[in-house]
Amino acid sequence: MPTLLSNPAGAPLPPKGAPGSSAPHPGGADELFAAVRKVIDADIRPFLQADGGDIELVEIVGRCVRVRMTGACETCPSSDSTLREGVEARIKARIGADYTIEELKR
Repeated sequence: MPTLLSNPAGAPLPPKGAPGSSAPHPGGADELFAAVRKVIDADIRPFLQADGGDIELVEIVGRCVRVRMTGACETCPSSDSTLREGVEARIKARIGADYTIEELKR
């Protein structure tokens, strides 16, 4: 069964320098926001929603991706692990290794 840490399609992650790899994102702010949203929508959100939670992309400031955990994720004792080992790892693999995740609380 796939997990948040696995590639849902079962294929290996793209090599560095390829689109969607850990090479720095070449586009502007709008393109970066759209790319991060795409990763969240495709690779992260389905797993969170399966457990009654969700994630909202709030903003990107420099190399910091700010998100808000919602639903069951708001009070889940494992949400910090999910952010670091799941969300941040996936963003680093798909968008760029030097990005970090910050959770904004309500």
